[in-house]
Amino acid sequence: MKVRTGFVSNSSSSSFVIVGFEINSNRSNSLETAKAIYKLSNDEILDKMRKDSYYSKHMGTKEFINEFCAELLYEKQDDLKWDIMIGGDSDVPNNTIVVGKLLSEMSESDGGNMPKSITNISELIKEIKEFKKEFDTDSNIKIYTGSRNC
Repeated sequence: MKVRTGFVSNSSSSSFVIVGFEINSNRSNSLETAKAIYKLSNDEILDKMRKDSYYSKHMGTKEFINEFCAELLYEKQDDLKWDIMIGGDSDVPNNTIVVGKLLSEMSESDGGNMPKSITNISELIKEIKEFKKEFDTDSNIKIYTGSRNC
């Protein structure tokens, strides 16, 4: 089964609060973003594609490499401590990718109740500033709220 890369009319939605930064436009293609976030080389991405029954048939096609990387960005990696919001599928501006810490998310299945949480702002900003260095961006750290399709 493949993850959707666009709007699905029968999908549900969730509300979110994320603190993070926008990635510079030169990182807005999914290949470069996946390489930066997951610390993968081109060869490692191609190795992952070879292991995928669908994408292994489309090796070397730039369109499919970008599509594969977009799906990598949608998948939550257990060892990745950062969250990604992609513009167009959420209330994040189109053609924008926000990387940060998801502070809270609520969906219809949660009964409309936002989970309680307490976050140390100083520690959060320090962590995000440190991670931000890897992206060569001067984008300000912001709080993003909105909803996204699930």
